[in-house]
Amino acid sequence: MNSLIGIQTTNDILQCKDEIYAVDTELQRTMALYEEDQTEEEPRLKPMKINWKVVNGRWNEDLFLQFVAYAEEEGYAEGSIEGDDKEELKDMFYARIGRMMGVINLNQPKAKETPRQTEIRIQSRNKEVLGMNRRNTCRREVRRILIIQ
Repeated sequence: MNSLIGIQTTNDILQCKDEIYAVDTELQRTMALYEEDQTEEEPRLKPMKINWKVVNGRWNEDLFLQFVAYAEEEGYAEGSIEGDDKEELKDMFYARIGRMMGVINLNQPKAKETPRQTEIRIQSRNKEVLGMNRRNTCRREVRRILIIQ
């Protein structure tokens, strides 16, 4: 799924932040019309463009169905996805979108916040998280050393 979107990790979705945070783009209008069944233009799998405004809508459901066909071609579940395999794939698909939405929401500019203020806020939060991770990593290392001795 990552390769279809054009990313390698979840945080890479922020490379598309201009497109995601934009308002009233041509693609967003097309997605909105598709959700309301007013256009024949369907989503394409390559490159995969997810509807971030309506995650559980028709656009993403059709993307999922195309993804199932792609997974079958790639040999997932021995090339025949039915029943439990399809449900498992659906859970994975929407869970992946959910994780990306979490990153998108965390890094979204606040109301009346300049791009520079957004950047400073995000950098500050990232430093806090790294600091907490280092502290916990050090605890594990000390515990491991004590156990080994």
